[in-house]
Amino acid sequence: MGGMLTAYGFGAYCASKHALEGIAATLRDELAASGITIQTINPGAYDTGFNDRLADTTYHWHDDAVISRRKARSAPASLPS
Repeated sequence: MGGMLTAYGFGAYCASKHALEGIAATLRDELAASGITIQTINPGAYDTGFNDRLADTTYHWHDDAVISRRKARSAPASLPS
């Protein structure tokens, strides 16, 4: 679905899916003369648990990275021994 739609906060994910759709369309055109067909499967939402876990962790990775960088910047620099 990410190849057909866009969603706020999922730019990289949607871009990667758009790329798959684009390469499939290009291969379809390039290989048509040889009788090879190309299709993509876009199954839509599927209950894998991915969305449940995503809702729990959407911002945690970002928050953790920001906190780590702030701590690293505010830590006093060590002097060489």
